[in-house]
Amino acid sequence: MRPSACSAPTSQTPATASYTTRGRRRAHARHSVVCTRFHVPRAWLQVLRPEALAPLRVKLGHIQGPEPMGIPGQAGHYMGQFNPSIVPAPEGLCPRCAYLVSLRIDPLHQCNRRSPLFTPPAGLPKKTPATAWFRNTALALLDAKFEVITWTWLLAAPHVQINPKWAHKNWTVGFGGSDGFRPPWTGQIYDVRLFNLHGRIFATNACAKCNFALMLITVTGDVTADGGLVHLRAWRQTAQRYISWQRWAQGRNQAIFAATRARDSQTVWQARGAGVCGGMAACATVYFQPWLGLVASFGSPAFTSTRYLCMSRRVKRPRGDTTKKGDVNVCGHTPLLQHLEIESVANPEQSSLRNFSDRPPPHPRNFRGRTWFGNTWPPSPPPPPPMPPMQANRFGRLELLHDETAHMALRRRKHRLSTTANLLHVAKRGADGKRCAALLGVGHTRRREGDCTVARQACFLFKKNVPYPFRYGYQYTHFFYTMEPHPPFRLLAASDEFCLSSAQDPSDCESVQFVSGINLEPSEPQWRKYAAPGADYELEARTLLLSYGINDCEAKLASLRLERVWAMLRPAEPGGRVCVVD
Repeated sequence: MRPSACSAPTSQTPATASYTTRGRRRAHARHSVVCTRFHVPRAWLQVLRPEALAPLRVKLGHIQGPEPMGIPGQAGHYMGQFNPSIVPAPEGLCPRCAYLVSLRIDPLHQCNRRSPLFTPPAGLPKKTPATAWFRNTALALLDAKFEVITWTWLLAAPHVQINPKWAHKNWTVGFGGSDGFRPPWTGQIYDVRLFNLHGRIFATNACAKCNFALMLITVTGDVTADGGLVHLRAWRQTAQRYISWQRWAQGRNQAIFAATRARDSQTVWQARGAGVCGGMAACATVYFQPWLGLVASFGSPAFTSTRYLCMSRRVKRPRGDTTKKGDVNVCGHTPLLQHLEIESVANPEQSSLRNFSDRPPPHPRNFRGRTWFGNTWPPSPPPPPPMPPMQANRFGRLELLHDETAHMALRRRKHRLSTTANLLHVAKRGADGKRCAALLGVGHTRRREGDCTVARQACFLFKKNVPYPFRYGYQYTHFFYTMEPHPPFRLLAASDEFCLSSAQDPSDCESVQFVSGINLEPSEPQWRKYAAPGADYELEARTLLLSYGINDCEAKLASLRLERVWAMLRPAEPGGRVCVVD
């Protein structure tokens, strides 16, 4: 069979073959012209065929914006669902809950030429900003078979997103909404990466020019008779947002991971009992990797649980109820007069707790008679005054610990390497029978740019006759890498670049693939139900899950055997190892 000019390099294709999109993206008229100009050697690119593939998509309800938004706020736009991030479900949420997945919901997709990015709707102003459109995050609960149990919208700014007074105009939402309720048009975030710290869910979001922030997410729901969940709600407590103003922490792709400061991490990792550590969570330190070779620390969080009575100024406290009052900043959109047990960080660093409530976004009532396209994220606060000395045993203030960027073996001159997904603890038995552990991550690079990334000046998103197959970067490749599971987290190994085979052609890959989450299968909460006491989850897990977006259009889950991943890794130093013996 004669290979196409855009097929992926295989053992049957010439060394000058290239890869790009197939299947859905054949609608681009000039696609073949563009792809035939790009040739890559086959030596470094490997097309991985996953053992299993599962699509990820939720059934969205009615999405309509406020009337002043004009065409972007009208109902009926097709919504792309992509860039998923997968983590184990919160501990004790429901018996069937295995995984929690975030999905970017965005009408500015690149599924086909009918997208507003390629075919603007009639009457849409050419200089309409992207912030005029709905771009938000949905959270979906999956069972062990990767079927959606239920889903809901993430409210990341409840103090501006919850207001019954403006809910009828679609700016905000009222109290009591759950599952697939109508989402608000303010305070939206997207490209959320989830991180599970022993049952607690943290999240970050992509924003190239925003101050980096780590958020603690509260997830609640009611368990059903079959072990499922209904009335799912997810929000961030307003105070549970930890900001860093460091310029080296800004960007779109940061990796979060947890580790112990001790080298004998496995002993501490299995100590999950009660005590001063609060069930291990306070013993682990949350680390941050904005770029390969940079590692910073947020500190070690301790958690406290408080019982609240959800209230607002519209209701009165029941007589005789002395429960602590919780407003929208704590209870989110939970129904009023409902009691709720909520966890929060007990040892926050005060200098990191400046929230964007310091500078709230303009209220819709101040824009009467004018068109307001809004912001997907309220303005970042101004830089703070000089920080006080670091407080001991506190969580939330970012401190740079290790900088090895000058010695990175993975450094390339032409294509920038970025982290892609939060890091994962993995382990295997060595030839001598000893346990060998590492932190596993995924990085990516891209080799082609669309018109909105190649030009340094402002890009007009909505124009006709776009000569590029994609408006943003494309021809993505990924690579695995491992780091030491304890400080100083030196790079141990990396793999050759790879892409995941497409469903339309197993020997080819889509041009836009973005692995935004990795996890082990089965999920740890499900595995521990049947595991023997003292069993090692990291050693017994045999499958790696990768959640990734395709063509800024759809989301999928792929599974790979961990032994395949270990075999792909090559030591970064001559004579080195891909993992560390405990």
